[in-house]
Amino acid sequence: MIQRIRKFELIGYAYLLVVTLSIVFGYILFPSKQSSVQDAEVNFAFVVGVLAGPIVETYLVQHLLISYSHQWLKRYWPGLVLSILVFSVLHHYSVPYMVKTLLSGTVYGLVYMVSHIRNWPAIWHTCLVHMLHNLTAFVVNYLLNQ
Repeated sequence: MIQRIRKFELIGYAYLLVVTLSIVFGYILFPSKQSSVQDAEVNFAFVVGVLAGPIVETYLVQHLLISYSHQWLKRYWPGLVLSILVFSVLHHYSVPYMVKTLLSGTVYGLVYMVSHIRNWPAIWHTCLVHMLHNLTAFVVNYLLNQ
């Protein structure tokens, strides 16, 4: 199965899955009122949340934990599980949000693992899915707060 998936299928399906999880957990099951933000805050939120955050988190959480787990233990799963838990704990804003990030962290970890197995640029595939997800959330939240 892993050998048959193509790059854009992996990225596209992962993106659709994390957006669906965000809709279900962020707007249907556990809706929360978003506060309005000023333009300067919007720009900062965009740079941090859509650009820098996914790169740093992918490197620290998925790349280091999963690739080193594979390097040292010759298995992906211990690093994958640890990366999922760390990703969730880093997003400790509320319990529902941690559950949502536990699930999206699972998707990011699997994208990293599959890309790594296929010798694709795993960091950049994972960053792309994470950035697209955060960009979608950013646009939706920005539009809802107008």
